Amino acid sequence: IFESSFILRAMASQASGDGREALADSNLVDIEVVSLQGKRRKLEVEDSMTGRQLRQMISAELPSKDGSRILLQHRSSPLSLDQTLRQQGIVGEGVTLSYLWIPVNVYAAWQYLQGEPVEDQEEPLEGLTQIEVLFERITRVDTGG
Repeated sequence: IFESSFILRAMASQASGDGREALADSNLVDIEVVSLQGKRRKLEVEDSMTGRQLRQMISAELPSKDGSRILLQHRSSPLSLDQTLRQQGIVGEGVTLSYLWIPVNVYAAWQYLQGEPVEDQEEPLEGLTQIEVLFERITRVDTGG
């Protein structure tokens, strides 16, 4: 099943220590992104692109799902968002990534908004459209007993 097949070219910049990009060191990667339902998308990107950049690009092309975010996997491992595709061994032609929608962690989002440390640092607010907080005041009644 092909939902919509398209070729998307993207150039990523991975800054070197002196702040300049070494594009000559980058190579194109042909990626097919497949959902669990069999929907497919074809991409051609630089192997210097980070997992986060790739996920943002794919997320922008897919219809959003409230309360969910995209998880990308290469073989049986989640895509590392902070490493380049090359660092993760994602190079050349015939690369397949799978994606699925996972529910957002509302508790992690709440912790993040409160300024507390969050275990899931991968965009804790991604997929949320609204947060409402209801507080119920509980008063302790002393029965004098």
